[in-house]
Amino acid sequence: MAKKRPKQATLDALFSKLVRELADYRCEVCGRSYRHEPGGLHCSHHLSRSHGATRWQLSNASAKCLECHAKMDRNPLLHVDWIRERLGVEKYEALKARGNELMKMTDKDRKELAVELREQLKEAERMNQ
Repeated sequence: MAKKRPKQATLDALFSKLVRELADYRCEVCGRSYRHEPGGLHCSHHLSRSHGATRWQLSNASAKCLECHAKMDRNPLLHVDWIRERLGVEKYEALKARGNELMKMTDKDRKELAVELREQLKEAERMNQ
């Protein structure tokens, strides 16, 4: 029997954990550590998750605490300025352009992405030990 394709929620969970692990469970805006309270740290997408071409792209996400996440959501221009500073203008513009591309993932694409995210997560966890 063939393996089922990873569900979108599974990919989202892997991606979210990877983003938080890569940030070493620190808010990338204020620097507060959430190592011992991981539920307080969010995976925040810069472009909406509805943009399939950038949904699981690391340059499109950062780890933010609830307060910083809410602050950025309430102040979109501040958020854009923060992203531009973080990525650089050229990479930010490339991310925006990629976000406007249509993308349809095949079952094979989803399986490959799940494997890649798991490998990156293992490496990030190893680095943070």
